[in-house]
Amino acid sequence: MDSAPAAAVDDRSPLSRLRAEVAARDPGLDAFRRAVRPAVVVPIAAAVGLLFGGTATPLYAIFGSFALLVMVDFPGNRARRATSFAVLGVVGYAFVAAGSVLAHPGWLATGSMLVVGVVVSYVTILSSSFAAAQRAALLLFVLPVASPPGPVPDRLLGWTIALAVSVPAALYLLPPRHYGELRRRARAVCATLADLIGHRDGDRDAPDPTTVTIAMNRLREVYLGSDFRPSGMTAGSRALIRVVDDLEWLVAQVRHFGVRLPTELRGPVTDVLRSSAVVLDTTRPTERSADRAALEHAADTLRALLGERTHINVDTLVADPSEADAEAESIRMLHVHTTCSTVALIGRTIAWSSAADARPALMKIFGRQLTPTGAADRVLSEPEATRKSLSPRVFLTSVIARNALRTGVGLAGAVAMIQVVPVQHGFWVVLGAMSVLRTSALATGSTVLKAVLGTIVGFAIGALVVSALGTNEVALWIVLPVAAFGAAYVPQVASFAAGQASFTVMVVTLFNVLHPSGWKIGLVRVEDIALGCAVAVVASVILWPRGLASTARAAIDSATAAYVRYLGAATEQMTRGVDAESAAEVARRADDSVIAYRTSNDAARQYLSESGGSTDARTPVVRKISQANRIRVVADSIADLLPIPASSRSPRVCAVLERHTALVSAELMGDGVADLEPIAVDVVAALRADAAEDPANAQAAVPLVAAAAYLGELEVRYTAASTTPAS
Repeated sequence: MDSAPAAAVDDRSPLSRLRAEVAARDPGLDAFRRAVRPAVVVPIAAAVGLLFGGTATPLYAIFGSFALLVMVDFPGNRARRATSFAVLGVVGYAFVAAGSVLAHPGWLATGSMLVVGVVVSYVTILSSSFAAAQRAALLLFVLPVASPPGPVPDRLLGWTIALAVSVPAALYLLPPRHYGELRRRARAVCATLADLIGHRDGDRDAPDPTTVTIAMNRLREVYLGSDFRPSGMTAGSRALIRVVDDLEWLVAQVRHFGVRLPTELRGPVTDVLRSSAVVLDTTRPTERSADRAALEHAADTLRALLGERTHINVDTLVADPSEADAEAESIRMLHVHTTCSTVALIGRTIAWSSAADARPALMKIFGRQLTPTGAADRVLSEPEATRKSLSPRVFLTSVIARNALRTGVGLAGAVAMIQVVPVQHGFWVVLGAMSVLRTSALATGSTVLKAVLGTIVGFAIGALVVSALGTNEVALWIVLPVAAFGAAYVPQVASFAAGQASFTVMVVTLFNVLHPSGWKIGLVRVEDIALGCAVAVVASVILWPRGLASTARAAIDSATAAYVRYLGAATEQMTRGVDAESAAEVARRADDSVIAYRTSNDAARQYLSESGGSTDARTPVVRKISQANRIRVVADSIADLLPIPASSRSPRVCAVLERHTALVSAELMGDGVADLEPIAVDVVAALRADAAEDPANAQAAVPLVAAAAYLGELEVRYTAASTTPAS
């Protein structure tokens, strides 16, 4: 009898296996490149601080450098990152000075920590740059407010040294290559879609359809795989976010139904997608003018061709002697219209984003020189977006607001504890709380165990290092760059506990360089971290015991309801005409949808970030938020259509639109009826009947047919979603 096949044996050398593991955990070696910088800069900052400053200067120089090089990862090109560092530098001066002044009495320190914790954590809602600076900004306030009184000039000198040595290194020394990842991955989706749609049926070299799915998965990973949405405060950056939902829908159409476009439209569709990829691939906004003009021309050409084709198709539907053939043609026509209009919208939005990015900085600040848009590609100006993000309506419903409150209370509790519990390094208690606070008591408790375990392991390793080296200053200075590298690199490629261990090794080494005290400094850190973790658990239990799972689902359900109301208002404006009341209702519902979009996407993003595993592993939430977002896009698109005059309105087609909107809305809210009749069938019958009464009704109904195309897409998508088992 044959024996069972032997298990595969990995005959690679240990070095080869290590390389493979590093490549898997750190593709592109971006984490390695980031870790090299603190390994070089932290010892330099420590040396300069010791040479030119007082007793507090080295500590602030070292922790300031670590904050700038490890805790901060600003997005954007070099100019944008330099601006972000400049703003953080000013904030750092203010926080170090204010924290030093407000540290005593204890009640003032606690109250100020609460305010700073809430404000710094909530303004992350404004942009990815604010989000990237959150931990560093909090550290710069925690360090002085949780420390004994000290000379403010020495502390400010330490922060100055940190800026002087760290910012140039962050900008020029081994700069990471992942900045602008959202733009690059959106470009990849556009390019692969163009290749797939542009090939002729039967081509031997036709691209594999799975390539576009892979590209879309990577784009979605960037968009939903971080705590905060990957966009800046500028209108151009926020416009690019809108493209993600449209690309996802387009990829789903191609994946499920194939490329079903007539020959005369494939070329224009491909031109828009290729031009979009070119614009997204251009790094400098000021160099995109020619490419942007080509994209705008391609999108306008596609829209014009689509409009002409729709008029011709409507005449064909009315004139076809066979109603069955007309119904089949209507289904194809509505699919083509929705697909092509979505491609044109993608091109318009990317072109608009490029033009907005090319404005002078002053115009971006004041929200000027923005090209007018329709509802489908509407993006708020910079001042409008800031006002809306900071409005009470958003604050009361936002997950980020809850997180900000939890962070502020947790850090204030840690500051209060060090006022009553004698500790040697109070700021370690607060840092311990800051490092483990999560969005639920369960998640925080799990992180606490990892933090304490990692700190104990790091203490043991650091104690061995210090015991072996003793008070040999030269040896400790040699070890310091290695410890700094580990503290920056290990958290990126290993676990949270391993990161805590590596950071503790650096702390033990660092304090023995500054003030030799042996292994005992590590034991003090273990005690302080445990106290901070205890405060974090209490804060999470009191403020948010259940966490994000139920909150994310509720936010998405609430957003779906807001989008459905917007859809109903937009459809009624199409069928009943525009007046002051209907225009105000559509504007109000559109405004509600903007807030709902922001709060639901933030909730989903933070849930996916914290729930562990890859983004694709949380398919139900990803699917639910994607479907909800598509409702908003459809409502925007219908609101963008030109309502027909009351004198030429097709009454039967209008009735079909209103009836199907009500049916689709009920379906979306979970109250739908089974066996929803396709709108394409009803529209054909209504269109032919209206045209029989008055032939002019046929061409007048073209905008109504376009609205029917969008509603039909929702019917197909949600009927399939409701009957397909969740994976």
